[in-house]
Amino acid sequence: MKLLVLGSSNEIGPGSYVDHLGRLPDFEIINRSIGASSTSAGLYALLSDDTPDVRYALINYEVNDEGVLQTRIRTAEEVSLSVRTLLYLLRARGCTPVLTILPSTPARDRPSWAETLHRTLCREEGVHVVGGADLFRAAWRTGGRWDEMLRDPFHMGLAATPIVAAAFARAFRALDATSPTPREWTTTMLPIRVVPAAVLVPPERRVFRASSHRSAWHAVLRLGERLTVPVGPGERLLAMAINSGAPGATVAFTSDGQRVVKRLAVSFSEKTRGEFISVVVDFKQAVPGGTSGILIEVLPADAEETEPTLHQQPVANGRPGVIEIEGFVVAAGSPVAASCTGVARPRVPCELSDVIDSEKVVARLATLGDARLARRQV
Repeated sequence: MKLLVLGSSNEIGPGSYVDHLGRLPDFEIINRSIGASSTSAGLYALLSDDTPDVRYALINYEVNDEGVLQTRIRTAEEVSLSVRTLLYLLRARGCTPVLTILPSTPARDRPSWAETLHRTLCREEGVHVVGGADLFRAAWRTGGRWDEMLRDPFHMGLAATPIVAAAFARAFRALDATSPTPREWTTTMLPIRVVPAAVLVPPERRVFRASSHRSAWHAVLRLGERLTVPVGPGERLLAMAINSGAPGATVAFTSDGQRVVKRLAVSFSEKTRGEFISVVVDFKQAVPGGTSGILIEVLPADAEETEPTLHQQPVANGRPGVIEIEGFVVAAGSPVAASCTGVARPRVPCELSDVIDSEKVVARLATLGDARLARRQV
């Protein structure tokens, strides 16, 4: 079966649970995940790529939605609207979305704000959900070693990923074993469009970036250079996709007298500088469009910013301000009530814990790091 994956760094790379899932003979993975990004990345990835028809989509943005909530870059209402919009766009394509919530150390003792929000949305929207964080918490409370289950505060350990992949395989096979029922879905969603950046600059200011995971053309902006994004009256700039491996810069966004300044430098270590690593950056203050669009300009590094950026870092010392922009997420209007004809699978419960044999998953996770107990579970 074809499975579209819209997630973050836990869904990317060799040894990830998605990698293990893709090794199974009955799964074909179309992975559009973008690391260190909120649900805005799902909207960007779905609308910017020529995504083939798929039956199922796996969604995971809880950890970074928690980040934009805690830093007050986005409100709970804005995150909810993004999730509802993503679910609507998938269902309008005849796709069945499955949302998951994966573990993190900050949410080890109790669900995070974003986890609670995502759970509420799943109930309200009738979405199938795999509560991965609940499984890890249960394993920890029965004596499992958290440092074996997670390799850092936000990423699963390599020993845990095949266990999680097997659980997801059972969930999607259970869904695929049932016949879909046509259904009309109604929700509140935000009209969204994506603007590619490379078409907005001359060829000499474009660069093609590629990795083993994804590739894209980018517009390159250096200190003092400008770019105009066609965002018209009644529209708003919500987010933008950049290459976090570029040096980064302090950037101004101006339209009809309103101005937002952000520091777009989100490299996570010196090792990642110069690499191609996509990130979708949210705006706290959505930039309104105008008759002349939105003007973007790279400023001196010490220019004062007006709002924070999730995962932001200082602009690299001794390097000129340079950003590489892949594209923009634009709200093409106000939230609307919308309906679409999609499918439902009412014979499979929305909560998939029973389908994946959660007790067995918890028992296997709890044995990680204990060779004697692990042998008993084989």
